[in-house]
Amino acid sequence: MIIANAIGYSSVWGGSAPWCPNVVNSKGHGSVWANSLFEVNTEYGIVMLISTIQKCKRTIDVQNKVGSSSDTQQAVKEVEQYCIANVKPTEKPHSTNDELKKSIVEITIDDMRRLLNI
Repeated sequence: MIIANAIGYSSVWGGSAPWCPNVVNSKGHGSVWANSLFEVNTEYGIVMLISTIQKCKRTIDVQNKVGSSSDTQQAVKEVEQYCIANVKPTEKPHSTNDELKKSIVEITIDDMRRLLNI
């Protein structure tokens, strides 16, 4: 979940307090909360969404360059299907991401290794 907050009472009471409800799970994944005094929060939020979509597109582009390894093809195809169907955070992409990383470690293709940074 991406939270792009405006400066004001909501940020004072919702984001900076030590008892902030935004927490992470056991893997360290959680919501992204940020704001900026000099940017419009709507624009900031849209850019964060666009960057998430771009990561999905990069994954799909790499799929076209992957060799014939069926395990890797399947892992990348699952990421592609997730990106096309839904850009909302769920547990599925995290598990798919873990499987994809395991497959990539065994591959020497530079483009596939770049996926580790996505």
